[in-house]
Parts: sequence; C-alpha cells; structure tokens
Amino acid sequence: MSGTERATLRNFGLKVGTVGAVKFEARIKELVENLPDLAVLVEPLLIVRRVVREQIGILHRRLLAIVRDDDICWRLMTIPGVGPVVALDSVRARLHKILAEARAAQKLPWDPARVSLYRTIFPQMTNWLPEDEGAQLRFEFEAEMVRLKAA
Repeated sequence: MSGTERATLRNFGLKVGTVGAVKFEARIKELVENLPDLAVLVEPLLIVRRVVREQIGILHRRLLAIVRDDDICWRLMTIPGVGPVVALDSVRARLHKILAEARAAQKLPWDPARVSLYRTIFPQMTNWLPEDEGAQLRFEFEAEMVRLKAA
C-alpha cells in the first residue's frame, strides 16, 4: 500500500525517504502539510492504508487464536518461516490424509483405538477451518465411517 502513496508524492517531486511503518503516515502528512490540494488527494489513501493495516492485525490475531490451541500447529510455528497460515494448512492436509485413507479402504483401516481417536479429533480439527469447508469434511468423514462400518 505504501508504494501507492510514495508514487503519488514522487509525481509531485516529493520523496518520502526511509521511514518505518509506524511513522509512515506522519511523514506523508509532513510532506503535504503546505500543499492542501495534494493533501486532499493523499488523505483517502492514508485512511485506506490505516484500515487495511488494522484489518490485517485483526485477521492475524484471529488466525493465531485458532492455531494457538493446536499443539502441532504451535510446534510447526516454532520453525523459522512457518506462520499460522502454513500451520493451519498442515491441519487441513492432515484431515485430507485421514479422509483419503478412509476412502481408499474396503474395511476400517485402523485399529479400534485409532478409530476412536479419529472420531474424536477429526470433528474438532475441522472447527479450525472455514465453517463451510469444515462442515463438508465432517460430512465426508462421517459418510466414510458409515460405509466402512457396514463393510
């Protein structure tokens, strides 16, 4: 987003220079304070930038809250470069792997303890996904469990 503001000001011969995210808005306002016509142009861009940054923060906190309760996700996030999105994707992959094992089998592929575990954790893990995706995976898993028990 800051590239848009920088480019706009550069068209008018103003340079923002090196400034961090926190002081960026103040620096832009400082540059346009004596140029009211330019300030009118730049102000909406700053408002959008501020709102986007706030919303990213909210979404990031929500995502952290989701993965914070899962030991596997939390451990994955200790690896450099692995954040909540990657960790949540690993949960999704794990669910799909369990479902693929069930689909490929002609009879229950797991021992009774593992069946009990999957019946417990599968629905819980789907709660961390978007609601419609989680509901679909729960439905598919339950359908596979019914099919395998009948076999």
